[in-house]
Amino acid sequence: MIVGKAWYLRTGALLLLFAAGAASYADGKRVAFVGCPVMRDMEMPARPCWLAQDGDKLYFVGMQGDTFPPAAFYAPQLKHRVLVEGEEGEGENICGGAPLNHVKVSVLPELDLSCDTVLPSGGFAPGPEIRPSPPFRKGRGLATDPSYPRAPSYAPPPPPQPPFQVRTFRLDFSFDDDFVHLPESFIIIGAAAYFKDIKASKLTLDVYRDRVELTDGTILQEDALVAQRRADRMLNLLTTWGVPASKIETHLNAQAEPGGRYLTFTVAP
Repeated sequence: MIVGKAWYLRTGALLLLFAAGAASYADGKRVAFVGCPVMRDMEMPARPCWLAQDGDKLYFVGMQGDTFPPAAFYAPQLKHRVLVEGEEGEGENICGGAPLNHVKVSVLPELDLSCDTVLPSGGFAPGPEIRPSPPFRKGRGLATDPSYPRAPSYAPPPPPQPPFQVRTFRLDFSFDDDFVHLPESFIIIGAAAYFKDIKASKLTLDVYRDRVELTDGTILQEDALVAQRRADRMLNLLTTWGVPASKIETHLNAQAEPGGRYLTFTVAP
């Protein structure tokens, strides 16, 4: 839900202003806006760049496929606006957009057919890929090459030893969303495993919802039912991983608060 002045953003002619050149942003100014995502279709084998437009500014937000830490960037969707949050960074434009630090991008659920801009590479170099690329070797298959570097075998941590402690696990979300990405699923598995390992008496689920002030002063609040949706999803996942529903206590915080885009699991002995 958007509270404040009515506004409307379109991609189009303004993008031409950013087809060349560079800009520097060194003051670390906070940026928070809702706008259309823009894909820059880079030349193969480079992956697409993703940009987002705020009025007369175009920002670089990430590279397609950088979905693992430390990047953890999940690409926007065309035909949906996005909430972009970050700080203006230093240096030249990336893929034709101003750099942002600590950027978070949330796809908003409402359909917006105006958000459909795909740009050609335009001679821009690909953006930085934070996720390290695997050492592909010409002429060798990754699955069958015994010399290909392998990740170490996973070994579960040793079971906790008494005296057991109260432990709290935090799970963050995109704005107005209850979707759980793979890295976050490991947090849920960890909470369920700790519950079972210590034969816990209770797991308390505290769920919040967010309130964001955009750069232009507009207030953006998560849907009033998002906390319930997140709680329902967590109850389903926790019981699937062996936590009895009778031992889960849920607290919904209906009041939207700044920074409230998360929930916590507290496991008590």
